[in-house]
Amino acid sequence: ARYFDQRFIQALEAFNYILYKYPTSNSINNARVWKAKTHIRLDNNEGAIKALKRMLLEERIQMTKQERADASAMLAQAYVNIKHKDSAIAPMKIATKFTQDNEEKGRYHYILGQLYNKVQERDSANMEFDKIIKLNRRTPREYLINAYLAKARNLEIESDDQFAFLDILNKLEKNWENRPFLDKIYYEK
Repeated sequence: ARYFDQRFIQALEAFNYILYKYPTSNSINNARVWKAKTHIRLDNNEGAIKALKRMLLEERIQMTKQERADASAMLAQAYVNIKHKDSAIAPMKIATKFTQDNEEKGRYHYILGQLYNKVQERDSANMEFDKIIKLNRRTPREYLINAYLAKARNLEIESDDQFAFLDILNKLEKNWENRPFLDKIYYEK
């Protein structure tokens, strides 16, 4: 509750208390991840990276797949915050691999596609956007539309892909489920 009230120092205090008093708790890994999130919000990205790396690499720590995905996603966020986008790609791949939630899976693939675009790897970015498109209705529509638009943006406009670009946008425009996103589609057109 303190974290969501944006009282991060008090939240950090609470997470430290949990880690100190209840080291055998079944939610100890969640407390570690939330402590790292708090460090990120306090702009202590290096501390969060150090703690998350230790958590992910320590073999004696038993973690569920979802806990591993959450920790990896937070590690990627810390790397992005310190402007190391190329270093954020590997933890984000791990997060997409281990998450069980399709909404998170779509979100993580979209973030991974954005990271690939930032490091000028369009083919890899398009592969990530294709994975979101393949999820179709199992992920929120917003990620799906943005994946289509980002993939269309990655096409080479100077080549013969102009027709493919317009074809994608026209199909998106005609689909009635995309009405809430017509502004983005028209802007891209």
